[in-house]
Amino acid sequence: SGALLALSTAPWSSAASEMPEGQPLIYRSTASFVKTATKTNEDALAVDVSWNTIASAGIITSDQMALIYSLAEKKENPSLQSGIFKEDGAAYVSLFTAIFEGINKDDVIGYALAMLDEITDSDSRVASFFTKVIADSKGAIDPLKPLYKLLSRSTPFIVEKASVLMAKLVGDVPPMECPPAIVTILNDHLSKLAQWVVTAMKEVHPSEAAESEKTSAAMCGLQSLVSTSRGRAAALQADALLPLEALVTASSVSHSSSTVQLLYQTLFALWSLSYSKEAAAEMTHSKVGLIAKLVEIIKGSQKEKVIRVALSTLRNLQGVGKSNDMMVVNGLMPTPCR
Repeated sequence: SGALLALSTAPWSSAASEMPEGQPLIYRSTASFVKTATKTNEDALAVDVSWNTIASAGIITSDQMALIYSLAEKKENPSLQSGIFKEDGAAYVSLFTAIFEGINKDDVIGYALAMLDEITDSDSRVASFFTKVIADSKGAIDPLKPLYKLLSRSTPFIVEKASVLMAKLVGDVPPMECPPAIVTILNDHLSKLAQWVVTAMKEVHPSEAAESEKTSAAMCGLQSLVSTSRGRAAALQADALLPLEALVTASSVSHSSSTVQLLYQTLFALWSLSYSKEAAAEMTHSKVGLIAKLVEIIKGSQKEKVIRVALSTLRNLQGVGKSNDMMVVNGLMPTPCR
């Protein structure tokens, strides 16, 4: 149709007006992720883990067994768990490191990942204890390495949770007192995670991505990664826009529920990236005509959440390069925000 649609205020209703400019909505929580995996944190935490047996095998100490039981007793209340964690942060970091390093059973690893995911969602400050362990040991102890190794596992739930946790643990800006050598370690982890996410997404053809567990896991990791300015910079450097643009293009040939879900995740990642000036500039110069694709989605989608996030992305692109002209050419009239 030749009619012009108006692009004005962000389509997030009252929530939009409460958000400080330049800060994505998702923050660090995974609550806004589209749940494409069949297994949830609740499922993983329902497993009855015999920590006594694990302690008897020497994988964790008796003291660490007491620590994990203190968390397990409060698994219905992550906010209480985060408080317990912060009382002895270094000891809990050591506990989870021992679990991820010494245990191969998927259900136990999944339990620990789900628990740590819930705790860090409840209080993002828990992540700082992992950084502190690296700094205090001058890099000799790195609790992030076992998490990174989990990305090579074959179980989708483990891969997804490991990628999300990695992003939450390394995405924040390191403390100012952090030595340069430690900042380098954190930056390397961030870069490796971004590269892994992009590589995993590129390994699946866009036309098959909606049904791919690998794409689902990588997309969840990317959503967590781009919720911080450091993560957005790392994703941009790893060329994350290329597979995202390919997924937007592929979505136009299918309207299945799984495709719509993946499109929403893809647009959410693009929206978060659009808070980066560098990413916004690249998006307006997209070779696949990203602005045209976003306008096409707004005109043709039947899903309100898809339309809203596409509009919010375009709102962030207003005034960047020739974006306003491109919006008008494609039938969307940019108007001043009120």
